[in-house]
Amino acid sequence: MLFQPGSSIDTKEQAGLSYPPFRPQNEGSSKRRCSLRMKRFLTLVLSGLVGLLWVAGSSARAEMIHFSWVPDPVMLRADGPGSSAVIFSHVQANFNVTNMGGTWTIPATELRTVSSTSAAHPDTFINRPYSLTLTITDNHHQSLLPPITFTGVLNGTLSRDNAQLSNTFTSPQTRRFFDGNLTVTIGPYNPPGPPGHHRTGSIDAKVVVIGEQPPPPVSNVPEPSALALSSLGGVLLGWKAWRKRRHG
Repeated sequence: MLFQPGSSIDTKEQAGLSYPPFRPQNEGSSKRRCSLRMKRFLTLVLSGLVGLLWVAGSSARAEMIHFSWVPDPVMLRADGPGSSAVIFSHVQANFNVTNMGGTWTIPATELRTVSSTSAAHPDTFINRPYSLTLTITDNHHQSLLPPITFTGVLNGTLSRDNAQLSNTFTSPQTRRFFDGNLTVTIGPYNPPGPPGHHRTGSIDAKVVVIGEQPPPPVSNVPEPSALALSSLGGVLLGWKAWRKRRHG
């Protein structure tokens, strides 16, 4: 049957059409399907972000570096026949160095004092020399550099009740290696207290490792945060298109 423009159709039989009987949609079932779709979406997004964070974290390569400071002498005695001395400790330190570099401050040695001399007749230290030798090895115990030696002298007086000791470095305090990418600076000096005192002295050292240079161009290799955001945006756009196609 043909219908001319302007004609009316009163019933579906006149149009030759057939429709399924209307059934009211179950509201609870709709909510469950929506909740299921949302759970699937969140699972997809979280899985993607976890993968991105793992890749970003693995880009910073790490290696353990071992620093060992050896003093000479271990016991620096006062002038003459005195009983006083300053004891230098042997210090070892480990650094987890990545290609991003870093800065660390550590003791190169700790200083303690011994003496049985009275405060009325203290022992003297006049330009008493010492050295601290640093060796740097990797996790396979292979030396990365020849031994580095720093020198200095102590001056002052020491007794069982009092310690007045000053330090002067007699070698360059800062050494640079690997075209300046590794810097070791000796100092500062923290004077020790008298024997048995709670104040332990030290000679500290600062280690600076410069990261890989130059950094990759931002236009070619996006930063992890930008990569995560762009990937998240792609997931959101894909989900939006899927919803539109499903409800279209």
